[in-house]
Amino acid sequence: MGLKEKFRKLKSNRIAVNTFMLSLLYVVQLLLGFIAQGYFARIVTNEGFGTIQLALSARVIFQLLIDFGFMMYSIGEISKYRDDIPKVRRIVTTVTISKLFFSGISVIIMAVYIGFMNMGQAEKLTYWLYLISTIVMAMVPDYLYKGFEKMSAITLRTILIKTFSTAMIFIFFKEAGDYYMLPLFEIIGNAVAVLVIYWHMKTKMNITFTRVKIKEVVSAVKAASQFFVSRIASTVYGRVNVFFLEWFVDPTKTLSGAYGAANQLIDAARLGIVSPITDSVYPNVMKTSNFGVIKKALLITFPIILVGCTAVFIFSDWLCVLWLGEEKGMMAATALRALMPVVVISLPNYMLGFPTLNPMGLVKHANMSVNVGTVIHIAALAVLVLAGSLTLVSICILTCCTEFIVMMYRVIVIAKNRHLMKPGALVKAESEIEEEVYEHINTEE
Repeated sequence: MGLKEKFRKLKSNRIAVNTFMLSLLYVVQLLLGFIAQGYFARIVTNEGFGTIQLALSARVIFQLLIDFGFMMYSIGEISKYRDDIPKVRRIVTTVTISKLFFSGISVIIMAVYIGFMNMGQAEKLTYWLYLISTIVMAMVPDYLYKGFEKMSAITLRTILIKTFSTAMIFIFFKEAGDYYMLPLFEIIGNAVAVLVIYWHMKTKMNITFTRVKIKEVVSAVKAASQFFVSRIASTVYGRVNVFFLEWFVDPTKTLSGAYGAANQLIDAARLGIVSPITDSVYPNVMKTSNFGVIKKALLITFPIILVGCTAVFIFSDWLCVLWLGEEKGMMAATALRALMPVVVISLPNYMLGFPTLNPMGLVKHANMSVNVGTVIHIAALAVLVLAGSLTLVSICILTCCTEFIVMMYRVIVIAKNRHLMKPGALVKAESEIEEEVYEHINTEE
């Protein structure tokens, strides 16, 4: 087979192309973010760096609130109805209206939080700018392109825009107190990305906003809420760690900065490697119920992730010092090594979540597993605080244990219900339930 034929075959493989484009987009975005943070970490104080990490953690929580599970819900809906453009328009419109509603709620929550906290003006401005950036970015209908498996259409455009906004940070950010510029230029980049993608959506895909009924929006919110519960719960036990370190261990925010920086590297692995794989496989499995795709993806990518994690563990000091400088880098390296098991189990944990449980008709267990993990994590945090044993390392070890508990819950549920993975098993099970209900009603009559 010639090179041209191989390239044509690769392009025809939607999962491979979509995975590559998602990975490219995530990796470049994260890389640009790391470059910018490495630059300002050498300028700001430890307290300023900790403030940024706390604001970023708050931003992630608001990001999930505004998204409200629409990413996973919309990908599934778009993948099912992508041949029905009028239906796709209604999905995009209802999701956008819903996100605007939750953006309003986020603004109210942020106002209350800042009102109760003792913050300086620069710190308040940073929190507000990160929230505005989050709201603007939430308007990007990336779920549309993921559902159509056409991420190549927006990847390069978005990368160029993000590169420009990052370059502006290097040009204008010169003083330690100017850390509010990070979210400011992020807002500019996100706003341009929204405009460009809406233009492409309208001119190239013939998808525009349309009139929808309130009940359609309410229905979409209810459907997406199952995904929201899972994602917000997993974020609570990941992001609340930063605030616990500030509240109960180190008010100077130095440890919060170290943990936040290490957690960003963990998120980078998840978003740049794990999420593109699961997001590409998910619509295919939803449409075909071919669980072999999940098995194949795990067998191919898990060994690569394991080797990569080992390398990062060994060279963590060098990597973090290169990124953040000597003082901040060494503390972040300690947290990174302790959190490395999280990355190792992230791929099987994600794959065994919605991509597996939803097509099996067991989506409630994807949420339940995270709820169980969250309750255990928060309870364990309380015990560590009361025992005076809450440290940077202990909180990292606890996070690894929580992720493992979530994964084992999913493994047990899938093992007990593996018969639902057989072709037509779910349809047959649903049909049997309907027959039982019908017979029960007739008996009562």
